[in-house]
Amino acid sequence: MCHCKDNCRQGRQTCDLGWSGSKWLNCQKENIMLGRPTIQENSYASSFNSGKAVDGRIETFSKVQEREHSVWWRVRLKRYQTITDINITMDTVSSAQYMVYVTDESLVNNNYSLCASNGASTTVQRKFVLSCSRALTGKIIEIHAPPHIPLKIYEVSLMSCAFGTYGTNCNRLCPSECHNTCNKDSGQCDQCPVGFTGEFCNVTCSKFCGANGCDKINGQCFQCNSGLWSQDCTRFCPKGCNSCQRETGYCRDCYSGYIYNGTTCVQCPARFHGASCTLSCGLNCKAGLCDHENGRCIDCKHGYFGDHCHENCSEKCLNFSCSATTGHCSHCEIGHHGEQCTRCDRGYFGEGCKSTCNYCKLQVCNNVNGTCFECEKGKYGSFCNQTCSSQCANRTCHQNGECVSCRNGRYGLQCELLCPPIKCSACDKESGVCLECHLGRYGSECTEYCPSECRNGCLINNGSCENKAVTTFPSKISDTPKFKNGMQNFLILAGTTILIVFSIVFLTKICKMQKERQISTQASTRYRGISSIIESSSVNRYHSLIEENPYENVTMESQTIEASDYANEGACATTTDDLIDKHVVAEKPFKKYGRFVSFDDEAPRRQESRDSASSTPYESIVIKDDSMSVSFTKY
Repeated sequence: MCHCKDNCRQGRQTCDLGWSGSKWLNCQKENIMLGRPTIQENSYASSFNSGKAVDGRIETFSKVQEREHSVWWRVRLKRYQTITDINITMDTVSSAQYMVYVTDESLVNNNYSLCASNGASTTVQRKFVLSCSRALTGKIIEIHAPPHIPLKIYEVSLMSCAFGTYGTNCNRLCPSECHNTCNKDSGQCDQCPVGFTGEFCNVTCSKFCGANGCDKINGQCFQCNSGLWSQDCTRFCPKGCNSCQRETGYCRDCYSGYIYNGTTCVQCPARFHGASCTLSCGLNCKAGLCDHENGRCIDCKHGYFGDHCHENCSEKCLNFSCSATTGHCSHCEIGHHGEQCTRCDRGYFGEGCKSTCNYCKLQVCNNVNGTCFECEKGKYGSFCNQTCSSQCANRTCHQNGECVSCRNGRYGLQCELLCPPIKCSACDKESGVCLECHLGRYGSECTEYCPSECRNGCLINNGSCENKAVTTFPSKISDTPKFKNGMQNFLILAGTTILIVFSIVFLTKICKMQKERQISTQASTRYRGISSIIESSSVNRYHSLIEENPYENVTMESQTIEASDYANEGACATTTDDLIDKHVVAEKPFKKYGRFVSFDDEAPRRQESRDSASSTPYESIVIKDDSMSVSFTKY
């Protein structure tokens, strides 16, 4: 890569600022201090700040005002470097001893990090190459002046060959196996990828070296993980020490719970904890003791619990005694139980567990508000203080008051509704649809009649029967042997009853017919006696009655016949002696009397009895010995 101002054209070359070396190899020697971050103990003036010593200009300088102690100037490199020579231009004071250190991030200056010391015999500006007593690896370079001596630096430079080159003027290329990194003097590989070491970078650094890896030559760690020290970072820092110097194990930082006593880290004294032991243990820690690192109480005072004993034991804990770790009560006051005695014993609820679960099943309820989990039989409601409906079967209901099942003939959530009233034996609890009908009925309300061919019932849903010979009735009990035997007994009893009734009616009929014959014979004899005394003048008077219909009632004084004739069905008659002032009415008389057709002087003639189907009855007719008077009303 070219580092020449004229882009490495043929002829005389001029190197870029901060670069030098062979112009034939394009100026491959770099000042790795140029423009790097710097700092100094104090500034003589703002124009003499620390950066003037690495700006590449010899006419500028940085200056540190003298003090009663040693003053210093520092530069930080981009990466760790193995350093042997440093170029310095500075003012020196006669008899003053100047020190140059190469160190790591620990910034500890001692004999391990001392590059060289240089004394001066006169006070002059000097430009010199300071050679370290041995090769040192680091990324921080410090220059120290003795007390009461100022520090005036014009320029500090550290020359290093560009990647892939080596030699005095960096005019030679590194071997290919070095991956463009080799010893700047010998050409041997001196830089390996982070985490590897060895001549050919094939050896792994110690796993405790941290992110910066180790030296390629000797495998020494550049920096150790926290809490470790030594060249391979395998030794632990002193107890309580968070980090220590890699080379010596000297403690630089203490863990929380420890304090530095000037030599090492020691544990915090009793009742204190935290970083540098600046925090006090909690007030409720028993005896004031706590963990020196995190401040957790070793134990709590009586009545407190928690990591820092900030929580109060439950007031229901007997004598306020509880576990310092969990807060669980050792014993509870009477009427309470649970880990913190906050739950009431069975049968009680509310503040202080003073209220009782009266109607809850087994007296178990919510220990806060008293609501029941389950009710005793016959009760419902949140507190089981309401009684189930009397229409619930066995007076049993759910906790919301809904009946478990209904009494026969009822339905609804609380069985408050009646099943359809016509022939419905039982109905669905929710919908009221009939589940069982009386024999011979079907339908959702049992209002339909089974077909005639279904002799013993039919299906409740559609009225059909499985076969006409054997009728099926769609109820829950219709197919059982008990139901079939009951039907047979019912039919036998009904047949016997009908036979007895028919026999009684038949015998009664025969008796009445015999009675009517006797009455008819007596009436005929008496009627002929009456007709002989009727005068001939009556012939014309009643001649218009020839075509009239039968009478409803006929009364004859002296010898009287009374008859009743209903709706052209005839009448039966008897004498007044037989009637004994009572009216006798026959349901179906076998004889009807006709009207008088004519009367002559010799003898009256009576119209023969005839069928009265075409006649219209009269309400009444009265016949006396000497004359006949008729009163009638047609139906």
